[in-house]
Amino acid sequence: MIDETDVTRLPEAARDRFRARHIGFVFQTFNLLPGFTALENVLLGMTFTGQRNDPGRATELLGKVGLSKRVSHKPEALSVGEQQRLRWRGRS
Repeated sequence: MIDETDVTRLPEAARDRFRARHIGFVFQTFNLLPGFTALENVLLGMTFTGQRNDPGRATELLGKVGLSKRVSHKPEALSVGEQQRLRWRGRS
């Protein structure tokens, strides 16, 4: 049971959507697109969770993980810790 939902009873597609909306992952490799800025990587991630692309919300999430001054930086310009926080995107 997660958030009062028995995920074992959900069809596979519904489980995928549930995971995308309710569970955060921290990957050892960050799976960030190198040609995209921090903000663009977050906006892309939003599309996978069914959220609309909301630059204001994405900026807010980056701020929650201490990256408000790094929104226009590409992954190569971020430290490993910043890349990890960017991948996590401050789920709330």
